[in-house]
Amino acid sequence: MALNINDETYHAIRNNISLREEMAEYLGVKEMTIYQHAVRKSIVLLNINLINILMSHTGKTEKEIFDSV
Repeated sequence: MALNINDETYHAIRNNISLREEMAEYLGVKEMTIYQHAVRKSIVLLNINLINILMSHTGKTEKEIFDSV
């Protein structure tokens, strides 16, 4: 079963600068790069460490972040 980040979560990433900054710091990229990954729905954001940052920053569970296909 493949997991995809749901649209609500991509929206949260695009609209939360502090979240993008934290994710960018982990990857060693600029915050705008994370924004662009969210716009393109890039698989880069499926990195488990980024998901952990997302969960700690938003309080969402894995079930709330992913749509199962």
